[in-house]
Amino acid sequence: ADGDKVILNMLITSLHDILAALVASMRPLRLGDLHRFCGSEAIKGRSSVRSKVLTRRLMSALTLLYSASSRNSGVEPLHKTVTDYLTDTERSGSHYVDVGLGHSILARTSLNVITKSGFLEGNKFVEKEDILADHLLHYSLEFGHIHFSKCISVSSSHPGGVQDVESA
Repeated sequence: ADGDKVILNMLITSLHDILAALVASMRPLRLGDLHRFCGSEAIKGRSSVRSKVLTRRLMSALTLLYSASSRNSGVEPLHKTVTDYLTDTERSGSHYVDVGLGHSILARTSLNVITKSGFLEGNKFVEKEDILADHLLHYSLEFGHIHFSKCISVSSSHPGGVQDVESA
């Protein structure tokens, strides 16, 4: 029974991380990129799903709210009111999704992706074609700074700051 609770909590945490990334993203994320942002080793210290299969299953549970028309297209809300509802604490109650957490997840992963790519190394040149071929690197370079900026603005507008992903 305790093992089931642990697994359920991991799934709930993973689902909230995925929803937070979706509501904070600057453009629709492909399913594979969403997994790389929220799954794998992206968020250290969080009990999250590390399997692409489980990420797909979690997203299939959200098909009434989000969809992707093809494997290579981005995951998008079926209607703008989905995001409006999920990010409104009064309306969504226990289903509330913290946009600040989403920006934190996307900012941290963007920095990790950019660092691992070698883009920040002065002696390594990354070809434009390589950047465009790696959707996650392209997204990280294009929007990572915005997510960092949003983390700072959320942190400064809340007396306790934004909740750290690693301590959440």
